[in-house]
Amino acid sequence: MNRIVKTFLEMPEYCGNLKLRLPLWIAEGSPGKSVFLCAAQHGRELHGTAALSEVFSELPEIPLTGTVVMMPLMNPLGVRMRMQDFPSEESRISNRKHYGPECNMNRLWTPGGMPGSVQSALTSLIYERHVKNADAVLDIHGWNGGSSAWSNEACLETLLKLGLRMVSIAESDSGGMLVQRAREDGKAAFTVEIEQQNRIVPSGHRLACRIVRNFLKAYGVIPGSPELPREQFVRRASGDLFLEAPVTGLAVPLFEAQEVVPAGAEYLRILSVETGEVLWKYVTEEEYLSVYSGTFQTGPGSEATSIVEKGMPIAHLTRAERIINN
Repeated sequence: MNRIVKTFLEMPEYCGNLKLRLPLWIAEGSPGKSVFLCAAQHGRELHGTAALSEVFSELPEIPLTGTVVMMPLMNPLGVRMRMQDFPSEESRISNRKHYGPECNMNRLWTPGGMPGSVQSALTSLIYERHVKNADAVLDIHGWNGGSSAWSNEACLETLLKLGLRMVSIAESDSGGMLVQRAREDGKAAFTVEIEQQNRIVPSGHRLACRIVRNFLKAYGVIPGSPELPREQFVRRASGDLFLEAPVTGLAVPLFEAQEVVPAGAEYLRILSVETGEVLWKYVTEEEYLSVYSGTFQTGPGSEATSIVEKGMPIAHLTRAERIINN
């Protein structure tokens, strides 16, 4: 018989005039692995919250082996305010950080954190109470350039079992991230990015739910084998190619994200916004996998645009290892 608990993790004291509580869901079965799953560290990345809600509702009827800890709303204030960070996200678009301290929750997991920061107080509390005791961590995010996941080389086998078409190997992450702290403590840790911010779409929701179920299956917490796509690609940074716009104009992508681009194919072109004529085009010299192309975001919360300025990053291609699943 599973033990199912839905409660809250509450800050023991005020920090910056705030005292927050976060939803905390725990499901325990027979002895086994302990896993920690979280979502919405950033307020516009919503698919993980919906996926954790759906999968957790299934757990009372499934024989569990181990313990599942889910925190579906890590940054409830950011979600409610439709902002990536709380209380300010201006530092995301200021290289000099002159708007104030770093407010990105997923850069504040280092021991000691940032004194006086409500996000840092939360990350310290969450880590000590729940992440510290986990064998594996799944941190769900969202972005607008195709769904993917990453971890280090040692976790590649499990990374592929999450069931995404493209996965990436990163031996180190940006400083202060949850997965980096977890790996330093000897845990298996995975970051997932589900395509689309600001809204939930059916395809993204189905994918996010499948990833969560696959993660639980991979660690033997729920029965069954992970559901995998026919074809998967493993990306390593050494195979990356980034393109910048050589001219200002209208970027026209000719391949979807995570579509194979053959050698000799026209991948992207830029048109004049005055005449409509082709100003520039990029033709591949070898086979690549398209990561993203043809759009640019001018800042946090802005809509992606295909009107690009000279020097802007407009495309990311990668030489990826192809894996065929039977």
